[in-house]
Amino acid sequence: MALPSSSDSALGYDASESLSWPGSTRLVGTVSAIYGLAGAVLVPLSLTPLFFAGNISHPMLDQIRYDGTLTSWVMLSSVPGVIAMLLLLVGGTGLLNRRAWGRRWLLYGAAIEFLLAVLAAVMMVRLVGTLRTSTSNPRYPQSILLAVLYVVGKLIFPVFLLVYLNRRGVRDAFLRRAKPDAVEPLPPQTAA
Repeated sequence: MALPSSSDSALGYDASESLSWPGSTRLVGTVSAIYGLAGAVLVPLSLTPLFFAGNISHPMLDQIRYDGTLTSWVMLSSVPGVIAMLLLLVGGTGLLNRRAWGRRWLLYGAAIEFLLAVLAAVMMVRLVGTLRTSTSNPRYPQSILLAVLYVVGKLIFPVFLLVYLNRRGVRDAFLRRAKPDAVEPLPPQTAA
């Protein structure tokens, strides 16, 4: 257990709260805020190759450009994607400040990202299936690998957040902070 620092007392935290606070929440809050900021910038930029770079030829990009369902999916998924990233950015900041709403917003953002990743997996199956039917596509195995890596990469962080933020110690620390009477008090700890 880490001893409370002077910065904790300057921010208005008492010593008993600092001793019972999960130390990894600062790291998770920082990573969530950075991930959310990067995603809020990169999600809209990811649309650029589809609509503004017509001379780039790649089987996956070409298929998305010419299939109305896939084009609609890319356009429509970018809006909740940006919203989820903004939730992760603001929620990560709230987590750094030990606010219960920060945990809630991170859970909402992670849930939206998880749902988008599952829907992306369905769309990737459709995309790879249509690529398979084209006989003149020498990049088919490469496209399958990229699709799998995309979906797995999109699932890792939201699943981690959903699991981490629902762990008993983290959940109870935020409940104690929001509603002190909602959780049974921790036993007193003695300094060793």
